[in-house]
Formats: sequence, structure tokens, C-alpha cells
Amino acid sequence: MAQLSAGQRRVALTWLWLSEAALWILNEPLTAIDKEGVEKLMRHFT
Repeated sequence: MAQLSAGQRRVALTWLWLSEAALWILNEPLTAIDKEGVEKLMRHFT
């Protein structure tokens, strides 16, 4: 099974953030994201 690098994960998460998807299925979305990014992502989830 192929795995994404940290940069690829960030790009995929950014793409998802910009999409209009009603449902996100994430596996360890906070991996390789800095503290500020985690805070922004958590605010977006709520």
C-alpha cells in the first residue's frame, strides 16, 4: 500500500479544505501540520 509524504498529505488536505465536500473521511489529518495549522483546521471542523 502506498503512503503519502508529509507534503502530499498537506496538499491533499488543502484540496479538501477548498472543496465543497459535505463529508470528510480523514485518517490522522493532523500529522505533519504545525500548531497554527492544527488550530485553523480544528476551527474549520466546528
